[in-house]
Amino acid sequence: MKIASRLSLILILAGALGPASAQVTLTRVLEGDLATDTGYFWSCAWGDYDQDGNVDLFVCNSLGNVVSATNRLYHNNGNGTFTRITTGTLVNERADSSTAVWGDFDNDGDLDLFVSNNLGLNNWLYHNESDGTFSKVTAGAVVNDGAGPSVAPGPTSTTTETSTSSSPTAGLAARRASPVSSTGMMVAPTTGCSCGSSGPSRTGRRSGPRCE
Repeated sequence: MKIASRLSLILILAGALGPASAQVTLTRVLEGDLATDTGYFWSCAWGDYDQDGNVDLFVCNSLGNVVSATNRLYHNNGNGTFTRITTGTLVNERADSSTAVWGDFDNDGDLDLFVSNNLGLNNWLYHNESDGTFSKVTAGAVVNDGAGPSVAPGPTSTTTETSTSSSPTAGLAARRASPVSSTGMMVAPTTGCSCGSSGPSRTGRRSGPRCE
């Protein structure tokens, strides 16, 4: 399955969350920003961040050494379509994000966003400014317990870069190319797809090829 197909399936799966007694017919969405965007996505989080009554979508992108590998925020237009948000810190920082969760941490009535990063990088916390924008929280242990702030600015193309520095992100491209087995040993890249618990690993949690 292509990465682009994964996003289009998210809309389909969301329809299954209605009442158990409802008769639901699912139709795959093939058009629009949400269905045609591509990346190396790990997870997503639904939340109505602008309180317009429509559930919006945040998607974690995990290949931080590629220029296009920023996380995604899609605004629900209320008519069955989504618009990708391209401005603001929340969608223009590059790291190796794996999960995200919406929550109103300061009790101001607006959903804020917490994003967890891999590779020893700091996690991110974004405060909802109540006007459709977010500000990054930079103080406190919750966003400063990693070895570094984020991945350094990358090249101007979508090709990967290999670093020889001693930073937490050094050799990211090399580690991506060599999945880690369940014993923590590097294994040669393979082809094919094994869904479920398989996929390339940074921490030895998974082994085998990732579905694409």
